[in-house]
Amino acid sequence: MVNHKNNNYMTIQEAIVFFENIKDSSNNNYRIKIFKNFLYILESLQKREFSEKERLSIENKLESLDLESNKDADKKELNKILKSLTDYLKEEHSLVRKGHYTNIGVTMGSAFGVVLGVLIKERMERSIGIALGVVIGVTIGIVAGKILDAKVKTEGKEL
Repeated sequence: MVNHKNNNYMTIQEAIVFFENIKDSSNNNYRIKIFKNFLYILESLQKREFSEKERLSIENKLESLDLESNKDADKKELNKILKSLTDYLKEEHSLVRKGHYTNIGVTMGSAFGVVLGVLIKERMERSIGIALGVVIGVTIGIVAGKILDAKVKTEGKEL
C-alpha cells in the first residue's frame, strides 16, 4: 500500500485497512460496533464513482479526522469523529446512511406527538392522550421518513 501522508490525505482504502486492523485488535464490543459503522460507510464510499475532486475532498476529510491519533479514543470521542464524517458526507456530497430520515422522523414524531398528546388530553385522560399523540406523531414521522429515504435511495445518495 502506498503511503500518501505527504499529500495530506488518507485514501478510502487505507482508512478501511486502518479500521479493520483496530476492529480486529479490540475486545470492547461498543468500540467494535463504532469501527463497523466506519467500515460500512467507507466500504459504501469505495463502491461509488466520484470525480477526482470529490475523492480528494473525502480523503482530505479522512486525514483531517486524524484517525491514527484517535484510534484509542473513548466511545464519546469516536462517536464525535463518526458524526463529523457523516455530517461532512451529508453536507458536501448529499450522502446519508440507510434509514437516516426515518430515524429523524421517529425522533421528531415522538417530540411532536407529546405536544399533540398534551392537546388531546383536554378531551381524554392525560396518559391516554399523550400515548395517542405519540403514536400518531411517530406514525407520521415514520411515513415521512420512509418517503424521504426512498427518494434518497432513488437518487443514489444512500450509503
